[in-house]
Amino acid sequence: MEVEKSSLCNCVVNFLLEENYILTAFELLHELLDDGRIDQSIRLQQFFSDPSRFPPNQISRFNSLSLADPQTLLQNKEEAEEKLAITDYELRLAQEDITKLKDELQTKTECNIIINDDATIKSSTDVSVNRDGDGGELQTQQQKGNNQSSFADLGPVKDTERRDLNCAVKEYLLIAGYRLTAMTFYEE
Repeated sequence: MEVEKSSLCNCVVNFLLEENYILTAFELLHELLDDGRIDQSIRLQQFFSDPSRFPPNQISRFNSLSLADPQTLLQNKEEAEEKLAITDYELRLAQEDITKLKDELQTKTECNIIINDDATIKSSTDVSVNRDGDGGELQTQQQKGNNQSSFADLGPVKDTERRDLNCAVKEYLLIAGYRLTAMTFYEE
C-alpha cells in the first residue's frame, strides 16, 4: 500500500514539474515535509535547490520585498472590482455587437444566393444546393476540405485531456490530504 502511494505521489510530482505548476509543486514539497514523507519529497527538494533554476541572489532579493498592508490590499481589491465591472460591461456590449453582426451576415448570406446556368445554386458559404435530375427536389451538400491528419500530427495535449489530467491530480491531492496544495493547484 505504501509503495502504491509513493508511486502515485511520484506521478503527481512528475506531472506538476512537467506542466510547470511550480507553485503547486512547492506547496506539495512543504506538505510532504510536514507529513514526514521525506523519501517522496527528494525530487522536489532537488528541483527547488537547483541554483540554475533559482539563483540565490534573486531569492534574497525577493526576501527583501515588503509585504502589502491590509489597507493597500483592500484598495487594490476595490480598484480591481471596479475594473472588472467596466470590463464586464464592455464584454456584454461586444457580445451584443457580435450577435448583431452575425445576424447581419446571415441575412446577407441568404441574400447572396446566386443561380448558375447549370441549375446549381451556390451561396457564399461553400454550401451547394443541386437540383434533382428531373428538376424536382433540391439536395444540399456541404463541401468538405481535405481532412488528412495522421497520428504524428497530434501535437500537444488537448484541452479535454489536460482537464482530465488536472482533475486526476487534484483528486489525488485531496485524497492524500494535501488540501493547501490542491487549492494552490486549482488556482494555478
